Amino acid sequence: MIVFFVRFLLKIRVITPKIKLKNKIKLVNIKIANRLDILNLLLNYNIYIMKNRAFTLLEAMIVLILISSMSLYLVKLTNLVSSDFFVLKSQTEYVKKSIETARERAVLGDKGQKWGVIFFNTTTKDYFYTFAGDTFETATSSEKNFIDKSLNFINIPLGSSSEIIFSKFSGELTASSSIIINAPDIEKSYKITISKYGTVNFELQ
Repeated sequence: MIVFFVRFLLKIRVITPKIKLKNKIKLVNIKIANRLDILNLLLNYNIYIMKNRAFTLLEAMIVLILISSMSLYLVKLTNLVSSDFFVLKSQTEYVKKSIETARERAVLGDKGQKWGVIFFNTTTKDYFYTFAGDTFETATSSEKNFIDKSLNFINIPLGSSSEIIFSKFSGELTASSSIIINAPDIEKSYKITISKYGTVNFELQ
């Protein structure tokens, strides 16, 4: 580009377009007297270009640094959210399966008793029991299960519990029930609903 510019200037004469002024047309001829003028003009042109290029490169470097930082942050954030959501969903499926298993054992009359599930909301790590018996207090058999420490049973008051009991052989409840598993870090939760007839479903809140 600079070589072309030099060749252009070495022609000495540059003719400007016609300019209309007070209904008269004047031709303006610009002559560069000697090569020193050409060199000075070229030097100023190069300095201008280099200054602008340096500024543009500086801007580009800053933008690239910002984009790289933001991209790295977004990737980490996406991975974190995806990981937490996976934990939430897998734990919800685990709890759902445990409820269904308790119902199946009630329908089969396992141990000749009703079967139920009781959920505890604590200040540390929430957990639940599957058990055989009319109530948890009178259970003859029970199994304790913890959920991930990042989750909690949000629809149960802190320090309290919630119990569901499946009738022997019919597998029904006295009334429909639900349990909500919450992931505070990503502000997402799943609601597990158990119908009166023992059907178990869950949905994202």
